Amino acid sequence: MFDGIEGDNIHRIFPSKITCNTFLENKCVGSYKNELYYYDDDHASKYFQDLILNDLLSEIDKIR
Repeated sequence: MFDGIEGDNIHRIFPSKITCNTFLENKCVGSYKNELYYYDDDHASKYFQDLILNDLLSEIDKIR
């Protein structure tokens, strides 16, 4: 639904780019080097939140 929204001021990040096809081809992973990406079935772990935040900050730097 959100991907259908378009506009000059819309910038997207995709957390799946961190977890999918990064470590294993055609696979998504739930952890890396003993660090879990999720602490339950719906919530990102602090480790994964930090990775997502890095992507977000990089995107913000691009538009400044």
